[in-house]
Amino acid sequence: MLVAFNKPFNAPCQFTSGAGRRPLADFVTVKGVYPAGRLDYDSEGLLLLTDEGSLRKRIADSRHRTKKTYLAQVERIPDDKALALLRRSVKLRDGMTAVVGHPTLRLVRVGIGDWSLDGRRPGEWEVCR
Repeated sequence: MLVAFNKPFNAPCQFTSGAGRRPLADFVTVKGVYPAGRLDYDSEGLLLLTDEGSLRKRIADSRHRTKKTYLAQVERIPDDKALALLRRSVKLRDGMTAVVGHPTLRLVRVGIGDWSLDGRRPGEWEVCR
């Protein structure tokens, strides 16, 4: 089974949560599925959940190079040099676009491989197969 979930801003990727945060179980009520990868608490967008261990590994493990597509709102308008650096794929520690002088203000994952948000509103999910 595969579930596509549009994770809202400041929602966790875990079914159990502490520090007064709502757990993922408050959003996705399907039993027996687990996140294939994660999104930071302050990021939003497509999160896939599955009960298939091999599919979770293929999506989450960077060695499989599953394409992930993001929309990023950044500070100021990047110039051609900054965009060229990002297109070449910079090595990230923390900060993503901050490494080229334009810190990320908002990050939304809109696609993972062949799956996309498909118009799902934040907090909405759908069983895909």
